[in-house]
Amino acid sequence: MDVQEQVEDDWTLEREYRFSVFVILEPFASAWCILVNDMRAKERIQVATRLLYILTVAVALLATACSSASALVAGSEKARASGETGTGNGAHLECPATQPPDPAFVPPSPWPAQPPGEDRFWFGQAGLWTALPSSGSWAQLARGEKFWWWSEEFDVSKDETPDLEITARRLDGPAPAVRVTEATNGYHESFNWAMLAGVHLPEPGCWEFTGQYQGHQLSLKVWVPLE
Repeated sequence: MDVQEQVEDDWTLEREYRFSVFVILEPFASAWCILVNDMRAKERIQVATRLLYILTVAVALLATACSSASALVAGSEKARASGETGTGNGAHLECPATQPPDPAFVPPSPWPAQPPGEDRFWFGQAGLWTALPSSGSWAQLARGEKFWWWSEEFDVSKDETPDLEITARRLDGPAPAVRVTEATNGYHESFNWAMLAGVHLPEPGCWEFTGQYQGHQLSLKVWVPLE
């Protein structure tokens, strides 16, 4: 389904939603007309107060729905204007996402020849490497993600909080500062000991990361899509 079809479908859902709200509220309006003829002034005020509360909630729901639809249309228009499409491997056409090296990097023992998980590859050298998605697209970084790094020089028995420094910059436009937590360590039988830090990007786009550890430096690029 293309962007235009998606927008049309979402607008259809919005119209159905608004109609359902009307169907829900209509009986209340009819009931009100019947009750006001049989109630005393005090009772009318109480019922009117309750009805006003229901109407207020309904208006708030409709406002939220309209706002969501407007945001969806605006995002779709922006995507069409910028020519935003996939490359076939998940990354943006204009983002030079890091691709699997040829020949493939194989970490020294005891680390595995292939990273855990599907469609991922090792990138770097023995002094500092990481695992990247083969698609070049990493949506989780926009929500907050643990960024794992490895080094043959990292010894958790000597340093539980490694001096791993991670920086990031957006390549396709300005962006607020990136939040990166202090590095720590982690272990799993599928990838042995590793270093990691929490990364949360402020917005989507084409991002370049640079990791530094014990004199080793590694830079890479990934596309972080709009969710």
